[in-house]
Amino acid sequence: MAGPDFLSEIGWEGGELNLNKPSEKIFAANNTQFLLLGSVNLEIVYRNRSAFVEVFIVNEPSHLLISWKACIDLA
Repeated sequence: MAGPDFLSEIGWEGGELNLNKPSEKIFAANNTQFLLLGSVNLEIVYRNRSAFVEVFIVNEPSHLLISWKACIDLA
């Protein structure tokens, strides 16, 4: 999950207009639903290991947060 600024940080062509339809809904810890603008599929590389992830772009400012599974794949 990341905020809209993430798209410009990674140089995403077309910004918010060039996003995929999200594959699922995302909820916060207090059970409120995030407003999803779309998603991007990316390969994350860390110390010569990689993970393919769907990053959900939300309408609120947020740094990149990756799933526990992606963390395990990168360990």
